[in-house]
Amino acid sequence: MLQAFDKFDAWAMDSLKVFGLAEDILKLVIYFFACVPLGILFSRIGSPTIKMIYNIIFGVFFTLFLGRDWFVYINITTLVCYLVTQLPQKQILIPTFITAFSALAYIHIHRLMYDYSSWKIDFSVLQMTATCRLIYYAADLQDSLVNDRSFLLYYSYIFMFPCIMIGPVPFKSYYDLIYKKNDYVDVKYSNRKVLIEFSKALLLSAGEIYIRPYFDFSWYNSPEWKQLNLFQKNILQAIIGMTNRFRYFAGFKYTQASMNAIGITYNPETQDFDKYMTCDYTYELEKNAIQKTVKWNSNVQVWLKYCFFDRFQKLFSISTSYYLTYLISAVWHGFYFGYYQTFFWWALINQNCKYAYRARSKFDWIPPKIRTIGAWVYCTFTMNIIVMTMGLIDWQKGLQFNNDINFNSLFFLLLYGLWIEKVKNFVFIILFSFFYNFLF
Repeated sequence: MLQAFDKFDAWAMDSLKVFGLAEDILKLVIYFFACVPLGILFSRIGSPTIKMIYNIIFGVFFTLFLGRDWFVYINITTLVCYLVTQLPQKQILIPTFITAFSALAYIHIHRLMYDYSSWKIDFSVLQMTATCRLIYYAADLQDSLVNDRSFLLYYSYIFMFPCIMIGPVPFKSYYDLIYKKNDYVDVKYSNRKVLIEFSKALLLSAGEIYIRPYFDFSWYNSPEWKQLNLFQKNILQAIIGMTNRFRYFAGFKYTQASMNAIGITYNPETQDFDKYMTCDYTYELEKNAIQKTVKWNSNVQVWLKYCFFDRFQKLFSISTSYYLTYLISAVWHGFYFGYYQTFFWWALINQNCKYAYRARSKFDWIPPKIRTIGAWVYCTFTMNIIVMTMGLIDWQKGLQFNNDINFNSLFFLLLYGLWIEKVKNFVFIILFSFFYNFLF
């Protein structure tokens, strides 16, 4: 079977090389485009059993198509996690978490060793989203939200074809969709909602193809970058950050289109397809760091809250639960040191956002429009800079980038702001660091 697939794969890639795209990008585009009509066909199927089989056929096919070399590995992981969830004890989430994250860790270590600092879209992404579903499955079984433990249902959920790359959803929602229960009793399917999201994805893809190459990360190693003053560097890094998000928002929107097509996003309260949103590109206009976070890779944000933060709160303080959840997110993403720079500062900045909210009365003397613009500039520039270290991946490159824009001072000031109790001092620190880093 695998040999036959390899022949098909070689033929397909050879036939489509005329487009001039890298093989991983070409495969991803084919996957995104194919999922929309396949999702529409899925929505027309009435039998739950046929729906599950249909899901498995195309989920397995696209997993092979996108990650052929590791296909057996993900199946072994899937089988082992299923056996773990069938153990007689009530608490199955923790052993499933250990099993799934151990399997994911091996993938991340392998990439560190053999494909260091590469942004190639490979099997690690498939394993990451599969990890989300494996843990969702254990969480919903443990909470008795679903009692059906059939292997067919489980396997079809893990290989849910519209979401094998992006957009994990709870097992309970998948179960309800398959059997038309609760929110999915009467889904009012809309091809229009599918086409709207798909059209947005196409526009974002155009931005990735025609705009983003002019603002690549290679700028940071160029002689021109060294010649810019601090203000110019901050403006340029903001543009680089925004344009490099085109590819992610495009992927999010392609997935949103196929999720809308199968109906998993349907919300009976609004009668719209907004139950599970992969992203919200008003992210670029958001002035609140916490809301900005929520609007990025939103399905994973829901997963982190649903499976970790809400459960940590039963054992630890809110602050401890918060930082533990960020640690889980960092490990889930990988083991590059640059990732941990990003997630450390990301957690602190979101905490600082809470401090700023508590001190909001201190800013009443500032005209609302000026206050809004100031908040947006501060939030956007700060978030761009901390995420840039993730994009650069390498620890030293991240440190060099921060050094180039004199941002180390802001980070130490923000860290100090977390330790103090007097909000007025914190407000002073925020204002001082803002003027220091952005205006001089």
